[in-house]
Amino acid sequence: MLTAHHKKKTLKISDIVSYYKENIKPKGVFNIGVEWEKQSLDKNTLKNAKYETLKEIIKDFALIRGWGVLKEKDVIIGAYDGRNSISLEPGGQFELSVEPKAHLDEIERITKELWGLLDNIGKKYDVIFAPIGLTPVSTYQNIDIVPKERYLLMKEYFSQIPEKLSSVMMRETASIQINIDYTSEEDAFSKLRAAAYISPFITGFFANSYIRDNKLNGYKSYRANTWLDTDKTRCGFFYRNLFKKPFATFEDYVSCIIDVPVLFIERNNKKIFINGEINFREYIEDGYRGYFPTLNDYLLHSSLTFPAIRLKNYLEIRNQDSQKTDMMLAICALYKGLLSKQETIDKILKEFKVSFEDLEELTVNCAKFGLSFEYKDTSAYKIAEKIFKLSFDALDNQDDKVRLLKYLKMLSNKQSISDLMLNKNIKDARAIVDYSLN
Repeated sequence: MLTAHHKKKTLKISDIVSYYKENIKPKGVFNIGVEWEKQSLDKNTLKNAKYETLKEIIKDFALIRGWGVLKEKDVIIGAYDGRNSISLEPGGQFELSVEPKAHLDEIERITKELWGLLDNIGKKYDVIFAPIGLTPVSTYQNIDIVPKERYLLMKEYFSQIPEKLSSVMMRETASIQINIDYTSEEDAFSKLRAAAYISPFITGFFANSYIRDNKLNGYKSYRANTWLDTDKTRCGFFYRNLFKKPFATFEDYVSCIIDVPVLFIERNNKKIFINGEINFREYIEDGYRGYFPTLNDYLLHSSLTFPAIRLKNYLEIRNQDSQKTDMMLAICALYKGLLSKQETIDKILKEFKVSFEDLEELTVNCAKFGLSFEYKDTSAYKIAEKIFKLSFDALDNQDDKVRLLKYLKMLSNKQSISDLMLNKNIKDARAIVDYSLN
């Protein structure tokens, strides 16, 4: 590390704050984007598909669609068309990213079209893409990591920390992430807090990752459980100080992110491994071995923090197991109803506010039990039902209401997704994969 005498500050906290301010959207804008991961499995064995096969699927997809191929040096990692993209996660999970849209029928059309093509190409290679939160047969010891340098450096860093489930998180899990716009600084943090308060119950309702190594694993969402033991400095709700202030700001958020250890930076397409030797605040103050921070360094660093609700140029809600299409659209409709109107956000902040300690406990319980537990003498099913009804009542579009109605009725009968599946005797790998594909 350089001494103070050699400081050469090139990035200020105010520069980072400006980035968030520049991404404020006009009042009245509410778009939803989706990042939807699925498990890439061998059709016959249900073990994880190999990278050598997955890269051929990407090449075929890009050729058919006329998309560009994403490469890191000679490693194929995805394809894109300038708006949407497909990419490989560390364990070979496929992720489809759809740019934010105002209408959910557009999300439905695009996702069905692109996943439909991937499914058809997969048949050529005996590969299926299963929308479930956890690999049902292979465990991380038997899953080769995709040879993307970012993933290899993450693997090395995580191997040195006390938490034990980072390898499971990286190689075995798949999720659905919802992306929404913010229209002011206050709007960003009222949405962040509201999403955080209700997130455990939504995780619990949509839990489906209860099978691992072809047997029940003791959790309704083992995927959610892995995040509880991956890296406490950068996962979950490590930014707890945001919940202690009556009003949080972009600078408050940045202050939390820059206290996280730095994994690596990039220069001239080369990654410089810092391995957590310093946090980003120290990097701003002193640089690192002759390197000095840029805004791109911060954006990269921010992408390597993994809170349940993450602020970027939009708000990312990252706490759901991967789901089938109708359930994915229900999640979109749910958050649209909950977070598109200030009056609904205000109700959440008033009616569902919990202490940070309770939020942590709820997160643990929903990973373990789904919704089969009580919180302050109230059934978690009942709380989730109130959340879904609040969304349903706030939705203006009748089609969006229809997307949500089936699941609201389930909750009125004290039933979640994992309850439904277990009641159908879905208790092994073949059963859960077949269910997810039908």
